[in-house]
Amino acid sequence: MIYIPRKSSEKSSEELRELLAALSKEFEKFKEKFLKKLDKFEKKSRKTRIIVK
Repeated sequence: MIYIPRKSSEKSSEELRELLAALSKEFEKFKEKFLKKLDKFEKKSRKTRIIVK
C-alpha cells in the first residue's frame, strides 16, 4: 500500500515524483523479466506444437 499525503506541499509532490520514478523503474525491470520468461515459454510451446503435429 502506498501512502499519499493529503496536503499538496512542494516537498510531498517532489517525494511523490521520486516514488513514481522508482516504481516505474521497478515495473520496467519486472516487465523485462516477465517478457523474457514469456518468450522462453512461447518458444517451448512452439517446439511442442511442432512435435505434436
